[in-house]
Amino acid sequence: MFYGLTNCPATFQAIMNNILIFGGQTKEHRHTIVEWVLDILHKHQLYLKAEKCMFRQSMVEYLGLILSEGCIEMDPSRWPAFVIV
Repeated sequence: MFYGLTNCPATFQAIMNNILIFGGQTKEHRHTIVEWVLDILHKHQLYLKAEKCMFRQSMVEYLGLILSEGCIEMDPSRWPAFVIV
């Protein structure tokens, strides 16, 4: 493997581990957004495993945060309790 491709597996893994789609007020709008993202992945010959995908989640844990509609919170299980003295 020549130097230009040494980080390809790590780059590919980083791309595929971080696909978050959030938004869409109506069912049709959400479906259109997901379809658009899947079409782009297909165009670039990137495929997803269905068993690793989650759709229509009301809450997602990501990078030590809990993301939900209109709210971003710290994940209490990942951060120690703060003590006020």
